[in-house]
This record gives sequence, C-alpha cells and structure tokens, in this order.
Amino acid sequence: MPSLLSEPCCLNHKDERKVRVGDRMVSNYSEDYRRYCEAKMVEKMKPKAQAIWLSKVLEKRGKDAYQQLKNELDNRLHVVNRV
Repeated sequence: MPSLLSEPCCLNHKDERKVRVGDRMVSNYSEDYRRYCEAKMVEKMKPKAQAIWLSKVLEKRGKDAYQQLKNELDNRLHVVNRV
C-alpha cells in the first residue's frame, strides 16, 4: 500500500498528472513531489544559502521536515554521483 504522503491532496485538480520521482510515479500535488521540488531548488543554492534555508526549515517546520529535506538532498546527491 502506498504511503499517504505520495497520494494527491483531497481536492480534485483538473490539471493533476503523474510525475516520476526516483523510481516511483506520484501526483504533482503530492507531498513527495513538493519535497522533491524543494530539494531540487535547494540543491542549486550556494552552500551558505543552503545552510540558511535548512535552518529556517528546522525553525519553522520542525525536526521531521528538516530531516526529510536533508534526506531528499542526500538522495539526489547519490543519484547524481552514480551517473
């Protein structure tokens, strides 16, 4: 059974589509996709800006959100290094 986080939100979006995140297909309205896009944006930042962004996530959204974003960034880094 898929994680609830990979499910789309409860609203009916006419422009909803499935997108590939890693080896999975998820809704473009899912939390997984939002995290993927945020990590993609943070990954492009300079190291100091990344550190500031991550500290703000920790401050405003808490330890779990911080760790999820950090994990997503680490996963993206491993994928890039494998190619």
